[in-house]
Amino acid sequence: MPGQLRILTVAVSSLLLVSAALPLQAASPTWACRIAADGAGWECFKDGALAAEPAPVREALPAVVAKEKTPPSVKPVLESQEPVITPATKPAPAASSKLEAKTAVVAEQPKKPAAVEPKREKPAPIVAVQKLEKEEIKPEQAKLAESSDNAADQAQVPRLDRGLDWNQCNLPQSRLAAKSEDASSVNDGQIYINADAAELSHNDEVGVFTGNVEVMSGDKLLSADEIRHDNKSDVMDATGSVYFQDPSLRLEGSKAQFNLAADQGYIEPAEYRLPTAMARGSASRVEQVNKNQAHFDDIEYTTCRPGDNSWVLRAKTMDTDQVSGRGEATHVRVMLGGTVPIFYSPYISFPIDDRRKTGLLAPLIGSSDETGADISMPYYLNLAPNYDATITPRIMSRRGLMLAGEFRYLTENHGGILTGEAIPDDNDAPNGVDKSRGALSIKEHGRLAQNLILDMNINHVSDDEYLDDFGGSLAVSSSRQVERRADVTYYGDDWSVFGRVQHFQNTDSALASTSEAYRRLPQVKFSLERPEQLLGLTYHLDAEYVQFDHRSKVDGRRYDLHGGLSLPMVKPWGFFTPKITARYTEYSLDHEVVGAVDDPDRFISTLSVDSGLYFDRGTNWFGHAIAQTLEPRAFYLAIPHEDQDDQPNFDTSRNGSSFPNLFRENRFNGADRIGDANQLTLALTSRIIQNVTGRELLRTSVGSILYFRDRKVQLTPGAVNEDDSSSEIIAEASARLADAWSGRIMGQWDPHRHSRNTTKAAAQLHYRDQEHRVFNLAYHFNREISEQTDLSTRWPITRNINLVGRLHYSLRYNRTMEGFGGFEYDGCCYVVRVVARHYVNEIEDDSANNAIFLQLELKGLSSFGSDITTLLDEGIFGYAYDN
Repeated sequence: MPGQLRILTVAVSSLLLVSAALPLQAASPTWACRIAADGAGWECFKDGALAAEPAPVREALPAVVAKEKTPPSVKPVLESQEPVITPATKPAPAASSKLEAKTAVVAEQPKKPAAVEPKREKPAPIVAVQKLEKEEIKPEQAKLAESSDNAADQAQVPRLDRGLDWNQCNLPQSRLAAKSEDASSVNDGQIYINADAAELSHNDEVGVFTGNVEVMSGDKLLSADEIRHDNKSDVMDATGSVYFQDPSLRLEGSKAQFNLAADQGYIEPAEYRLPTAMARGSASRVEQVNKNQAHFDDIEYTTCRPGDNSWVLRAKTMDTDQVSGRGEATHVRVMLGGTVPIFYSPYISFPIDDRRKTGLLAPLIGSSDETGADISMPYYLNLAPNYDATITPRIMSRRGLMLAGEFRYLTENHGGILTGEAIPDDNDAPNGVDKSRGALSIKEHGRLAQNLILDMNINHVSDDEYLDDFGGSLAVSSSRQVERRADVTYYGDDWSVFGRVQHFQNTDSALASTSEAYRRLPQVKFSLERPEQLLGLTYHLDAEYVQFDHRSKVDGRRYDLHGGLSLPMVKPWGFFTPKITARYTEYSLDHEVVGAVDDPDRFISTLSVDSGLYFDRGTNWFGHAIAQTLEPRAFYLAIPHEDQDDQPNFDTSRNGSSFPNLFRENRFNGADRIGDANQLTLALTSRIIQNVTGRELLRTSVGSILYFRDRKVQLTPGAVNEDDSSSEIIAEASARLADAWSGRIMGQWDPHRHSRNTTKAAAQLHYRDQEHRVFNLAYHFNREISEQTDLSTRWPITRNINLVGRLHYSLRYNRTMEGFGGFEYDGCCYVVRVVARHYVNEIEDDSANNAIFLQLELKGLSSFGSDITTLLDEGIFGYAYDN
């Protein structure tokens, strides 16, 4: 929460910093005056020419300056702009009098007199600026005004809120900065002052401007009923309806003073708006102590619309320091409804920029069957600019106290995260499990040297049941083996060397030792892909050495060398790529059964030809110009049969059935088996592409493999040959049905089955519109393995209430794998989320877990309760609340 205060403190502090410079812009009515080039006295023009009788000045200002009754200040309109030329001679002083009617004064930056130019008969005219009786509104301002509460009459909208749409309920980070309403966009380094009347003192170098005074510079505007400017001391006093505006800040008060030379000043009382964050508030006094330090008294901050105090942050005092990047506040309170406190601290220290600060983070609160009432209180430690830590005490009513920690580091070449958690005495530990439990994870990615990359992922849990009890989802708890891995890769121009050490921790006590994965201690692989060589050839080479280790199965070393040549020939209408390869594999085995060969090897050559054509035509589809393509493809593969039953299977499995796998050179995905083949893949793809946008509206593909001989090589020795004359027919289609609708469907049909020919199918339908309505429906079927449906949605039912939910149901096991439902109430400046969840940790376990989550998010400040947004992002495709 404290870190969010920097939005307010930086913006409010910037007022006094930019106001202290106040180089402002603009205009020239009949009379226009400015400080002379020598920094003393005034130079005046009338109708754009140096006045023979210069504007009257006073030797001494009267005690009381009479003010004209003038209409409310309105926006000046810049009609043209020409350079202001300083005359070569200074006008002589004249008798005391007062400049009446509409007077504009153009003042140079203090202490920076303009260069004196050669004498001219008549200076270039000063740009004329007229104050309009009726305010003109630019088209873009009118567009913003239409969405305001009182858009029909902008004159009735308070000046602080003109052009701001408080009806928007997006997160502050997604809102665009409102454009400055009155300020000009030209910045020439001068101070421009418009006023109804002015009194100028030559001796005292003082100007008093009264009646609708406006001081402008670029996109900054300062206005007041009266402004007194002392050129000698660089002090500017503003009184009566003081208003300041730039693109990121608007301020209003009754009294202000700025010391232009010392970067000091104050405004009181102050009411402010932050258009970039759509935030507002007030302070009894805002004081700029110096260029980098500011002080605030009785400050309030909220992102709620004016008149709505659903939540307000209040502090008695606040001090900020731009140099240290720190702020301090006393008696900080967060109030709901303006009266109900939910947070209080007598003192907090917080960052006001991107520099991090040690301190408490928002607590996490929830409840589940596994943990009971669950409260976490993270404490952040800013240890150094490039590393930090978070310590999180966690109290669970069913299990006891857990302590979790996270350490992050980032150097020029490395970055990583170390996380751990420990519960010294688990009150609900399963039978036979030590009550002292915990987990550890180390993730590292970095560059060891030029082109040398390290990637590491090491995990450990204290017992087999830990993920079931603390994993929180089926995806985590169903992990039967926890990986421990370290990879090192060196990249050349067209080659690379890869090294890996890999180990697994078994987390399933029911898993047989023979089912455990092999450990790689180590694996080294060299890869080369060099295109456009002699005669247009591409060279391919893969060489690998692996030491496999296992506690109950045959293990040993594998050497694999795989090289080849291809000749890609690509034209706009198609492609043709013949390729030949040769592969040699040798083993050196340990713990082999008696009588078995412990050094088997093999040599296999392959031939493949990949080809395709591309046809397209222009046509219309539902009134839109489109291009329709037809893309036939043929892929031939020939691999001789080589008996491989004497070889072990360390890490090889069968490729799954999918459209891309129709074009693979090996039906196995490892080096332990090379499938024999004499086959032809035939496939056809058609696409519909919108001409204007280039968007692909529809893609359909269908393909199958024709086998010219039986496949004898199998994963296990003695397995029967595959004798089907063709593979499954695989078809898939994806479509952009409308701007908000998209869908995908896939199916596999086996023509050789007598019944139940469909072996795999999937269908997905997704809807998301600009109103953030989200609907997902999915069906997945894999014969003999799984059949499940998935339904999820985020659907507004009123302006403020959204329903959220997901149902992931297994038709094979007739049970809900995960289901949650709840609602979001979006109060524009805050969101309340309540979600109940039902989920399964183990598919074989008849019991399920139930949990309930509550989250209060105060937009632009912080959130309290459970991290529901992560659950919704992962469970509802397209939820993406902040997009």
